[in-house]
Amino acid sequence: MKINGGIYLILVLSLLQICSCHKVPVITDSSYEPPHEVEPPDGEVDGEPEDFDRILEALQDGWLSVYEGESSSAVSSREALDRYVSGYMSAISDDGAFPDVDYTDRSQTGWKPLAHLNYVGQMASAYVLRESIHYGQPELYTAICNALSYWYKACPTSTNWWNNQIAVPRDLAKPLILMRSGQNTIPESIESPLLERWARTGGDPAERTGANKSDIALHWLYRGCLQSDADVVSYAVEQAFEPLAFSPVGEEGIQYDYSYFQHNAQLYIGGYADVLLNAVIKVAGYVKDTEFMTLMTPDQKELLCEFVTRTMTDCIRGSYMYFNVMGRSVSRADALDAAGSLISKIESIRTFDQSHSVAYDAALESLENGVHINFTSVIPSLTHHYIGDYTTYKSPDWSACLRLVSDRTYRCEDLNGENLKGYWISDGSLSVNTQGDEYFNIFPVWDWNRVPGVTAPYTSEVPRNSNYTHTGQSVFTGGVSDGRQGISVYGMRNTEDGVNVYADKSWFFESDAIICIGSGIGSSMTEEIVTTVNQCRKSGTVYTETDAEGRIVRVWHDNIGYIIDPETGNAWNDVILKEEQRTGMWSDINTTQTGSVTESVFELSISHGALQSSSRKGSYSYYMLPGMTKEEFDGFDPSSIWIAAMDDTVHAVRNEVSGSLHAAFFENGTVTCEDFSVAVDAPCLLILNDDDTGFVSCPSSRQPASITVTVVRAGVEKHCVIDISSDGDHAGMTHGFSL
Repeated sequence: MKINGGIYLILVLSLLQICSCHKVPVITDSSYEPPHEVEPPDGEVDGEPEDFDRILEALQDGWLSVYEGESSSAVSSREALDRYVSGYMSAISDDGAFPDVDYTDRSQTGWKPLAHLNYVGQMASAYVLRESIHYGQPELYTAICNALSYWYKACPTSTNWWNNQIAVPRDLAKPLILMRSGQNTIPESIESPLLERWARTGGDPAERTGANKSDIALHWLYRGCLQSDADVVSYAVEQAFEPLAFSPVGEEGIQYDYSYFQHNAQLYIGGYADVLLNAVIKVAGYVKDTEFMTLMTPDQKELLCEFVTRTMTDCIRGSYMYFNVMGRSVSRADALDAAGSLISKIESIRTFDQSHSVAYDAALESLENGVHINFTSVIPSLTHHYIGDYTTYKSPDWSACLRLVSDRTYRCEDLNGENLKGYWISDGSLSVNTQGDEYFNIFPVWDWNRVPGVTAPYTSEVPRNSNYTHTGQSVFTGGVSDGRQGISVYGMRNTEDGVNVYADKSWFFESDAIICIGSGIGSSMTEEIVTTVNQCRKSGTVYTETDAEGRIVRVWHDNIGYIIDPETGNAWNDVILKEEQRTGMWSDINTTQTGSVTESVFELSISHGALQSSSRKGSYSYYMLPGMTKEEFDGFDPSSIWIAAMDDTVHAVRNEVSGSLHAAFFENGTVTCEDFSVAVDAPCLLILNDDDTGFVSCPSSRQPASITVTVVRAGVEKHCVIDISSDGDHAGMTHGFSL
């Protein structure tokens, strides 16, 4: 089968570095090779003429809905549209060009020619909108035709493949589709060449992954409907839904642990996962009442439900997404405010997937309760994503997200002028939230060398990735969980990008507390090494308590308590507490953003000093007690959850309340605790309950075939061999055992 209109390979004229490290051709109208065949979809559907009309009408209704009706927002949007279109008609030249658009621009970001298509899209909206003062105007129709003709003649191109293969077809589709419902439609002599070039230069979704695949598939759907071509629409729909499948480990897309990668094996729950869902939901929404909807399989619906109701909702507290799963979009104003968007997505999904309505209803209730700051129905749970290298915890009182990186995953990127200071987000950043808004829009005033949870040198300039992103260096990163409690660990080894710092770091999630331990901290750098406990928006009074020597040992702020015991790994440390108002510019972290932020900031950190010339290694330990009132914090007894071991070989915590020992073994060894001991023969993470049941994982990149756990209680020795040789793609997952 040959797709109608032809799909052509693009001749490579120049190879340019782009955001996803692909090489992109510069497209010209005449630079292409003969068409290649595209395999037909497995579930090819013969579309009826009314199916194409139904989809086009749905697209038109969606684009025009913002202007229709008598609500204040609709009236305001309509009035603005009329003003803009009046201005465009005054400015446009006889040949269809706009004087403020640089058609020769080829920029990687902020590509100027896209403004032309934006203008034409608004002009088409006004032409077909009955409430517009420009509805049906002959002179507007002529201007639209001239503008589309000029676009074809000018053939602008960008050095960024995304602009050429996603932005242009997406924006061109709008005026072409809207004008199908106009008093006069676009002449075939203008439309056909545009569609023909679109088919040649708009990319093939099969050659992309994840969100990029879905975006390209979406504009194939547009083109297929314009051409009434069932083959193109079937192919587009199948390709749009194809990312609803598990990707091979390390490749872009949904992973077996329900994390999401884009731009290599880089965590991207915010940003690109959202783009993927938008495209899938749009396509499904457009075709839901047609035969093309049968191309979404039951397995794809199941995975869509799991990903949305588990992964996406677990990364939101209240209205806000955790800052450390956002990728480079963390540097965009208001980007964390994600609950409303996710609610809308779930409501849309329910319209075409009734089979999972119970799960979607529960997710909606949870999100809507969070928006109204009512978390009482949240069921406590701890999840470590062993492929994505991150951990989430949620409960009625608080939630948290820990972001890690290993030699299997990629660091958080800085790209296209965005996230210019986000280097340390990957190195154990910890978002701890009670209400959810603790970090909302704080980032222009953040000290980016002091990202919460991270141990880093305090340099004059925040480091930058040598490329836009690259893999981490840790060979021992991961987590273990019993579903409610557990451990995450990061064997930090950073010797790239002008950085040299190393540490063994662990986080013990103990229901009421997070106990954070670091040992073996060292660096060849001259700078001070600092572990940041938290840096968030200041809210209310900060209470502190000092010991007899004047050292800060307890801090309470905004329903989170902090305990830093000088005798447990902190003897050489200085505790630094800051409460200050700061002002910063969005453009300092993202060149595409404008405006400033003034915010009161709470910052608590631990300085280990300059370790370059020191014979000692740095260490630290501290408790974070989220969701506690000041009175509850004052009454908290650390002896109920205490540190049982803390050295270069093992970190361990004894939880007297749950009756369990949690241990992070950085090498084989033994922990002795009260009247029992436990030993392992390989590096691993271990939960051992008092009834001799437990859980274990091996987060090492160099996995052994098995792990042997030996426990001695009252002189009686028991042991268990846990076989992990067949974990394969699930390496690092949690295994249960019973002695």
